[in-house]
Amino acid sequence: MIYLSKTTLSTITCAALMALSLWPASYVSASEPDHPSNQQNYSADLIETTRLAEEGNAAAQFKLAGMYFEGRGVVKDLQQAALWFRKAADQGNVTAQHNLGWMYENGIGFSKDLQQAFNWYLKAAQQGNASAQNNLAVLYRTGRGVGKDEQQAAQWYRKAADQGNAKAQYSLAWLYQTGSGLPKDVQQAVHWYLKAAQQGDVDAQNNLGVIYQDGLEEVTKDEQQAVNWYRKAADQGLSSAQTSMGLMYFEGRGVSKDYQQAALWYRKAADQGNARAMFSLGWMHLEGQGVPKDEQKALSFYRHAADQGYDRAQHSMGWMYQTGSGLSKDMQQAAYWYLKAAQQGNKEAQNNLAVLYLNGQDGLKKDERQAALWFRKAADQGNITAQYNLGWMYENGNGLPKDAKQAADWYLKAAQQGNANAQINLGVIYQRGDAGVKKDEQQALNWYRKAADQGNASAQYNLGLMYQNGNGLSKDAQQAIQWYLRAAQQDHMDAQNNLGYIYQYGQDGVKKDDKQAVSWYRKAADQGHSAAQTSMGLMYFEGRGVAKDHQQAASWYRKAADQGNARAQSSLGWLYESGNGVPKDAQQAAYWYLKAAQQGNAGAQNNLGGLYQSGSGVSKDEQEAAVWYRMAADQGNVSAQLSLGEMYANGRGVPKDEQQAVSWYRKAADQGNAKAQFSLGSMYHTGFFVTKDAQQAVHWYRLAALQEMSIAQTMLGGMYLAGVGVPENLSQAAFWFRQAANQGAADAEYILGMAYVTGKGVPEDWRQGAIWLRRAAEQNYSNAQHLLAVLYLSRKESPDDGKQALYWLRKAAERGDANAQLDLGRIYASGKILNIDRRAAASTVASPLDQAWDKAQKDLAATIGEVAGVARDEEAAYFWTMLSLANGNQVARDYLPPLVAVLPAESKSKVDAEVKAWKPVK
Repeated sequence: MIYLSKTTLSTITCAALMALSLWPASYVSASEPDHPSNQQNYSADLIETTRLAEEGNAAAQFKLAGMYFEGRGVVKDLQQAALWFRKAADQGNVTAQHNLGWMYENGIGFSKDLQQAFNWYLKAAQQGNASAQNNLAVLYRTGRGVGKDEQQAAQWYRKAADQGNAKAQYSLAWLYQTGSGLPKDVQQAVHWYLKAAQQGDVDAQNNLGVIYQDGLEEVTKDEQQAVNWYRKAADQGLSSAQTSMGLMYFEGRGVSKDYQQAALWYRKAADQGNARAMFSLGWMHLEGQGVPKDEQKALSFYRHAADQGYDRAQHSMGWMYQTGSGLSKDMQQAAYWYLKAAQQGNKEAQNNLAVLYLNGQDGLKKDERQAALWFRKAADQGNITAQYNLGWMYENGNGLPKDAKQAADWYLKAAQQGNANAQINLGVIYQRGDAGVKKDEQQALNWYRKAADQGNASAQYNLGLMYQNGNGLSKDAQQAIQWYLRAAQQDHMDAQNNLGYIYQYGQDGVKKDDKQAVSWYRKAADQGHSAAQTSMGLMYFEGRGVAKDHQQAASWYRKAADQGNARAQSSLGWLYESGNGVPKDAQQAAYWYLKAAQQGNAGAQNNLGGLYQSGSGVSKDEQEAAVWYRMAADQGNVSAQLSLGEMYANGRGVPKDEQQAVSWYRKAADQGNAKAQFSLGSMYHTGFFVTKDAQQAVHWYRLAALQEMSIAQTMLGGMYLAGVGVPENLSQAAFWFRQAANQGAADAEYILGMAYVTGKGVPEDWRQGAIWLRRAAEQNYSNAQHLLAVLYLSRKESPDDGKQALYWLRKAAERGDANAQLDLGRIYASGKILNIDRRAAASTVASPLDQAWDKAQKDLAATIGEVAGVARDEEAAYFWTMLSLANGNQVARDYLPPLVAVLPAESKSKVDAEVKAWKPVK
């Protein structure tokens, strides 16, 4: 971020030392000023004075020169004055020599001639004339008419000062104060300022005020003394002293703070045209302190001061044009005034001019090179903001070559002066270890803390992040929360969002607290933080910390999605795909998935691939599906890797490629995807796409089984049951079958039921077997239904057993179980319930899973007993027996002849048609 500099009154040092007076003492009169009583004597006096002067009387020559110079009794004639001063001077008249030097210096009566001025001042000075000594010192001080020689200047000032010449005393004090031509000696400076000030020298009084105002080396600060001397000078009308009096009243230094008195003194100075006073009055009118708030008056004062070339006022004029305070915004006028101040070296104006050039707005052409130039000028003067801004330009490569080292150097300059933003950015550079700057997390931590201690929210956030992640220090979630809280209380969105995250998931001693999480997420979300809005969507979707509300979830996801948050776009797409919180709309789902996918969101890429594969919301296009799956898979999206593996395995959307299929299955499996692990297990089990390897099959089945994948648990149980890839272990087989059965896997329930019936791998317990078989049977698992019927036939413990047997036998038969169909046919043929040994019926349970249990019912025992409710029905018997044969049970053929023999041809034809039209129950 680039910053402007704004001048405030408190930053302006209105008190300033008066510059050393370089003007010589003026012409010295030879007579009293005019009085009415003298007018009548002028004619006679002129005659007499002229006579004596012509006779060579030096005093008369001096007097006559004065009359011509001042026009007393004669017409004013500077050349005649010069002539007679010269005559008197040639005779050694010391005052005439002084005046002659003054006339030569100023080109009055003669052509200006500084060397002649020096010569005549020297003659008078050597005779002890204090004014000449002072003026001679000025010439030595400035090198006018003579070679510059500060030591000579100091000697002549001392001679004049010792005679009580106030101007010389003032100048001598200045030399002592500045160490010019004399050793620096503040005590001596104060000594001579006092002598001059006590004679009423206004400049000396003012400079004493300056020295006492701030203190100077051996001189103790004394604001009351400062006010005393400022007041003496101000009462004599010195505008700079009046301005200083205004400042002392404004700031309450040496006097009670009094804005009205401050304004009064500023006004006195301003009325004399003092630009600093005008500027200060402008500021007071702008802020309404001590005077009514009035932007127009402020502007008027600023403009007058600016027109005098006062750089601070010019800067303020630029500021007012830039911000539109008291006038219409005008960036070109702002740049005009900033440039005037900047060219005088005003560092705030230089910085602000650079900002205008960098941004280039409202008709002002953007010029990053000019921006860099002015930032550097201001930065070289120590302007903190410009130093920061220059660092920013180097860091980001704006108008300057990108250079992290230069950026760090300028940030360091600003940071050392306390600029919090520079401290933050310097911390970031050290934390990242940008090119040319070695990574140093301790330095980063140091600078973040300095900025954070100033209350900078961004630095507080960065410190919180370092504590949360353990960068440069030990992880400490409690400390992270403390710093995040400080930043969050200043409405720092990222800090609020991170607090939400910590409370949502809990971290290192911080307990999960969904309500706190929602509270902080909401604060950030209400400020437009898209990640927090996305999290709010999730909290509402899952009902964490708030009541579950899919419509609210959709609302928050949309807010974030509209800001371009890819995670929210993907989530909103899923809501539209599934119809949660919004009407189901596959086209909207595709729209939002595409937005997120184009930003590289792997989940959205995978889901978009799914839509293209299924043709939902988009035209079906398996090649396009493969493209999006590939993008997601390359980012490690496990679902996409699995889907891509399936597409390569089946040659859908991509050429069939066994190696690619195995490769993508393995990538997904290595990430723990149970389905991919199971698929790899199946491939190694069957030798499909890979060399058959039972041990590898067991390995992958086990990984999937440990993730509660029931089919993998069943297959792993089968491997233990058959001793394939692992030693045979019926207990382990039963364990894994039970794991799958507990999840409701019908095939595992069926096998576990058979295990209990036969006592293989578990204690024999036909009742437990029946429980598991019933569970499988209730899921319409036909083998379980058939075996359950067999159990009921073998138990005969209840009158209802026959009915239960018939019920489950019919269920299995209706689902297409050929053996059950044959058994049902035989029952209807005989009107008897058949009996078998349950052990014999389940004798093949222990055979490997890859062998079909197609012989469990092969040998039924002799029929026994009548069964209530089962009437002999040759037509039904013929129907089920024919159906069994049609479904591939060749044994059924042996039972047909007796039925064909007794069944009328008409009934047989009807049943044949029914068999042909029959479809199993799903």
